Amino acid sequence: MTSQKQISVGKKVFLKKYTTFQIGGPADYFAVIKKEKDLIEGINMAQKIGRPFFILGGGSNVLFPDRGYPGFVFKIEMKKIETKRGRIIAEAGAGLARILYFCLNRGLGGLEWTAGIPGTIGGAIRGNAGALGKSMKDSVVLVKAYNIEKKNIQSFKNKDCRFAYRESVFKKEKKYIILEAELELKEKNTFLINKEINSCLLQRKEKQPRGFSAGSVFKNYQIKNEKEKGKILKEHPEIGKAIKENIIPAAFLIDRCGLKGKALGKAMISRVHANFIINLGRAKASDVENLIIFIRKEVKKKFGVVLEEEIIIVKP
Repeated sequence: MTSQKQISVGKKVFLKKYTTFQIGGPADYFAVIKKEKDLIEGINMAQKIGRPFFILGGGSNVLFPDRGYPGFVFKIEMKKIETKRGRIIAEAGAGLARILYFCLNRGLGGLEWTAGIPGTIGGAIRGNAGALGKSMKDSVVLVKAYNIEKKNIQSFKNKDCRFAYRESVFKKEKKYIILEAELELKEKNTFLINKEINSCLLQRKEKQPRGFSAGSVFKNYQIKNEKEKGKILKEHPEIGKAIKENIIPAAFLIDRCGLKGKALGKAMISRVHANFIINLGRAKASDVENLIIFIRKEVKKKFGVVLEEEIIIVKP
């Protein structure tokens, strides 16, 4: 592999130290990517020798298997952030926290809701991350992505990103790898920005558990239509107080099943927030997956709805 002269590729690198879950076996090949051209070169290398590859950002919403990954894992550390015509241009590997404070120092508001959310801008856009009634689609103007099939770089305007609840074209179509994003924010008093940031951080501290986790495991349940809503409320009137804009928080459903504190192996449903699974120490990916299956089964049995994972479960 002559390309390795340009890209430093490690072998049998354990992935658990690169995820907030602290779970995952070794990747056959692992490379830290700091330049766009190196990412493209790495992807071409993997394709040439017929090996799968996985793009890893901040590792805050991913579960790797205990056996590891039988291919290339590219850890994105392209982190450049700059302002251009009053907008923020950030490379995919720039952390949300770093972008937020970059904006704070320049009096640009709109991303305060991201305070305390781990991960990178690339991952946040891919999954249309959101909180407190806001999401990435509210700020994204343009996304630059690499098309691994056509081997070219494409630009996506906001409407082209096909944003939906925790969804985007980049998540639905695996051929696109986010490289860079352009965000439009609004001028705002830095005191007010900082005040809102602190408020968001306080809310997270009060509601979210500490420990090794991947954040919210399941997406909140979206009621399909009024008929389904009527059926749910008739059978479970207590859900009425939790429904907002036809969305039922997954944590509410899991909590109502009495599952807080339930553990399988070394993985446990948080006693603080029912939609978090905590690695109690040396948890296996199989512990987490079995707990996910158990939660989904119990929620379906009690409420008749099927929860969908928000985290990425990587299959070997």
